[in-house]
Parts: sequence; C-alpha cells; structure tokens
Amino acid sequence: MRALAVFGAAHVALYLTSCRAQHLTDLSCQTPGSSGINWPELRSNLSFYMGMNLASDDITLDPQSPVFRDAWDLWYKLESDASLAVKAESECMAGFVTLKMLAFMALSEMEMFEEMVKAEGWSIHEVFRFLAETMDWHLIVASGWPLFGMLAKCEKAAIERLAIHSPLNAYFESIWLSEVPFLQNIEGYLRSWLSVPIADSALVLSYPETSPFARAIGMLALADTARIPRVPLGRDSGQTIRLVRRAAYLLNAELLTKQFPPIIVLSLRWPKFQLLDRLSCSPEVVLRLPAAASVRQPKLAVLPLREKVSDVVRACQMPYCDLDFQELALRAAASASSPTAAGRLRIVEVGANLGDCTVWAAAHFGRRLVRATAVEPVPVIADALRRSVELNGWRDRIEVVEALAGNRSGQGTLHLLGQAAGNPFAGASGSSFSGIESTKLGVKLTTLTELMQNYPRVAVMGRKLPFRTMTLLKIWAYGDLLHVLRGAPPGLGRRVDAVWLAFAIDHFTSPTRAAMHLTDFFWRWRFVLALPGMDSNWCRSPRRDHRFQFSSRVRSFIRENYRKGKVMTVVAFKRGSLRCPPLTSSLLLQTGQDASSGPQRQQDQVEASPRPIGCFFGRSARQSALQEQGADYESYFLGPEFPRL
Repeated sequence: MRALAVFGAAHVALYLTSCRAQHLTDLSCQTPGSSGINWPELRSNLSFYMGMNLASDDITLDPQSPVFRDAWDLWYKLESDASLAVKAESECMAGFVTLKMLAFMALSEMEMFEEMVKAEGWSIHEVFRFLAETMDWHLIVASGWPLFGMLAKCEKAAIERLAIHSPLNAYFESIWLSEVPFLQNIEGYLRSWLSVPIADSALVLSYPETSPFARAIGMLALADTARIPRVPLGRDSGQTIRLVRRAAYLLNAELLTKQFPPIIVLSLRWPKFQLLDRLSCSPEVVLRLPAAASVRQPKLAVLPLREKVSDVVRACQMPYCDLDFQELALRAAASASSPTAAGRLRIVEVGANLGDCTVWAAAHFGRRLVRATAVEPVPVIADALRRSVELNGWRDRIEVVEALAGNRSGQGTLHLLGQAAGNPFAGASGSSFSGIESTKLGVKLTTLTELMQNYPRVAVMGRKLPFRTMTLLKIWAYGDLLHVLRGAPPGLGRRVDAVWLAFAIDHFTSPTRAAMHLTDFFWRWRFVLALPGMDSNWCRSPRRDHRFQFSSRVRSFIRENYRKGKVMTVVAFKRGSLRCPPLTSSLLLQTGQDASSGPQRQQDQVEASPRPIGCFFGRSARQSALQEQGADYESYFLGPEFPRL
C-alpha cells in the first residue's frame, strides 16, 4: 500500500486539470466509455460491501471480502495507469473518487492518522479537493455511491477519539456556547437512529449570529427531515437539493477550501458527513423481481438512514426475504392450483420488519394474494411498511398491524436489546433479561387468535371453486417465538396450511428445550416438520413417523451452532399439501442444460447491474443444489421446476 501512496506530480497535474475543467452535472455513470469498467456493477458491489462494513465500529475495512479485493485491484489498475485514470474519472467521477476513498480506508489506523495530519497527501486530500471544487454534493447524495458513508465512518471515529470541542478561530468563540445545546441534541438523535426534529433545525437557523458550521448542519438536518414523503404534505419539490447546496457552499467556503489538514475537517464536532450519509440513504427502493412476477418493479419503503436491512435492499434492489420462504409460497400456490385455475394465498407475517416478504408476495402473485396481514411492533418500521402499501396501491389486500404478537392482548413493553450487524432493532423482545440494559418502547400486544379471527377455515369463505386458497403463517420473533405460538387459536390446524418460522438459537436460555416444545406444538396438530436449509427434499411428506429423526437433527444443529449467532429455519405443513418432485440427477442435469440457453440466463445478461452474491440469502438446500447447476434468481433458484410451481 505504501507504494500506491506515491502520487506522481505529472499524474496529479493531468488528473486535476481534467476533473476541474468541467463542473460535475451527471452522476448516472451509465454512459459507455473506454475504461472498460462496469460502473453500475461497481456501485452496487461497493454499496452492498459498505452497507455491511458500516455496521461495524471498526474504522478499517475488511480486506478478506471478495468485493474489497476486486475494488482494490481496480484501484491499483487505475493508480498505475495515468491515462486510464483520466478516462475513468471523466466517465464516472463519483465512482473514481469513491475508489480513492476506499484506498485511504484500507490503510491501518496508524497510517490513516499519519495521512490525515499532513497538509498535503495522496488520497483523502484529493477527495476533499474534489468535494470543494468540482463535485455537486446533492448529486452525490442522489447517486447511490457510498462516498459520504465512508467519510461518515471516518468522521464518527475521529469525533469520538479526537473531537474538537472549541471554535476554529476567535470570531466564532462568542457564539459557540449558544450552539452547544443544538449540537448535543444532534448527536443524541444520531445515536438514537432518529431524524432531527424540524423545530431544532429551525431554531438554530433563526439565530442572527450563528457560525457557518451550525447553519450548514441545521440545513442538512432540515433536508433529512423534509425529504421523507408525508401524507397529506406531499413530496419534496426541490427543497432538499437547495438546502444541501447551501450547506455545501458554507462548508466549502469555511472549511474545505481553507485547506485545513483532513484531521481538522473530520474531527470538527459538527457531524456534517454523517448527515450527508443519511441523505444518501433513499427512503424508497424500486425492486427488480423476476419476469414471472405480476408486478416486476414494486416499491419498498425503507428506513432513510444507515441500517443493515435497508442498506441491503438499496444495494440489491431485492426484498430482504429468505428465499426458502419464497419457495414455500410458490409451492403452496402451485399445490392450490388446478388445471383450470391458479391457486390463491393468504399470508400472516409476524415480525414483518419492513414487510419485505409481504411486499414480495403481493408483487409476485398479484391478485392471487387475496389477503395479507403484516405485524410489526416498532413504530418507525411499521410506518415504512404502511408507506409501501400506499406506494403500491395495496390497501385493499394488505393490513398492517402495529403491535407485538405474543400470548396475551393489551399493552406491554418492547425491549430493544442492542444492535446486531448495524440493525438497531435486531433482538427486539417482549421479555427483559437480567443484567442487560435496553431501550424500552410501550407497544400494543396482540395474539395470533386476534390476528386470524376473520380468516376463514375453508377456501374462499366456503364457496366451491376449481382452486383452493392456502393460508401461510410466517414468524420471525427471536426469543418470543414460543409466546407467539401460545397465542395461537385452538383450531390452528384448521386455519393454517403451512408455517415458516425462524428459530434464533442464541435467544433462548435453553434452545434444545425450546426446540422440543416447538416440535410438540406442531406434532399435536399433525403437521410435518422440515428443515429446508438441510434437506433438499424437505417439501416431500415422509412416509412414516419422522419425529425422532427431526428431533435428532435439530439437537445436533443446536449443539454445533450454539453461541454462533445462527438461525435455523423450520417449515411445518400438512401432510401431502405441497407439491415437490424428488431432486434427482435428471432434474439437476436439466437445470444445467436450461441454464446455458434458457430465458433465465438471457434475462440475467440484459440486466444493467448484476447483484452482489450476498444479496441471495436464505436459500433452501434444494435451491442451493439447483444453483450449483446454473439455476439463477430469475427462477428463484428453482430451475426447470419453477414454471410448474
């Protein structure tokens, strides 16, 4: 890395002359050029990689990631060839500068510090020059490049360790004390994953004597709040762009063009890049589903901040929904179909989060999804889910219930037990744990009995039609799983055809005992239990009593994965209710033949931005086996089976 830190003078001159000869007006990075770089693919990969990496408090990056190695190899290639670097910078300046920032963050913490204290340098100094003289900040915000995310990560670490708690010069000293309360409020809102209230920003902007830093931060905070669509206030009609531009002007004039060392820019206590990073997090994502979906490009509302699930959705343009659940839904619909009519579905999703699975089902099945109930207790997430329903016009089919499902109704408390991989709401539970401090939210409590009281016991309210309507129950409730099942109606076996659930091993005091309670519960209702992640023929009903074999596999999995943060997915279904041919060598062979010339492969080839491999998670063992033979996302990794599902 030290060798790359030496920037030749001729290279610098050529580089800066080229990039400053024109002001940046286009950040689409879609124009074909001569550099040979697939900019949309690079942006998607870097956004996914940084979404995962920003979840960590470690300022340095993970060099073991394939995405990092590919990006680093590309940076090395550009750094070694001045003419190629100029071509790349002219084609996609945002991508070029983001790679430069990536190279800086690949240094060790000591090397980063040594670089930041210099008056001149080879990486982050050039990034700041681009920001000050060439690049429009609001276009970077809208581009999808994680440049401000990288800067925010550096800024957060610098403020925590080296924060400048006083003004940069005597002129600002007289007004510094009046701004400190606002600054402290901003820091508190950022730590709590909240937007800054409009009143706070308006107050600091109303002061006649306010430092440019406070005014800039107030504008960015106001832009963050103003951009979220609200009903009936309507959508942002340009205020966000104007606020970001004005804030950029103030910060450039008073900070970046002053040519302070980067350590001053990053450790100044005002969280400028953290707010700009928030503005880079789009509150809505247009998904890209396979061609068989009834609505191929539905909209999903996500959290407008740096959060794992929302970051993955933004980078992948895919719902954050386990693929084995999608396989279950496809098989259920196929099993409910007849030669003359397509089967229909009802879905109850407990612990819906952003409602990715509900949104996927509504988009894929269209009107064949006759009803869905999505249950989510966290207010800000439930609000995003309601916006998704509004954006797609699905109010007649999807009901959003803002409540915590358990074994009783009424009022209760939701404990946010801490972050997990950048998700501030991971591990949310209705139960408290001794010795663990947690944020508490007052929430409404509900039960499966209440949620399903209006769900019919027979297909389509008892009318005889040439198809069935299958009812699926999906539960992701961490350590509250057994409480949710205890709140089920007495006739659950007559209300539900199949259940998908996530068993989070480390969220139970005694996971083996909890798993056995789970087995007993479904066995009473004569459900078949399957482990889709382990068995390629999970969807085939066993011919004999399989309880002992299932329990043995569960015990073994828990023993091997305890304290490793693993989640085991379980499917319970009525015997004979799912269609599933055996996974044979002939089916695998057919998958390989179809992959080389079929419509799925052709569709993948025309996609402008192939998705990072990490986007495809939660595959069943069957999907993984078919993927190895060439099945892709266009078939939900089910290959030749998919057209018949």
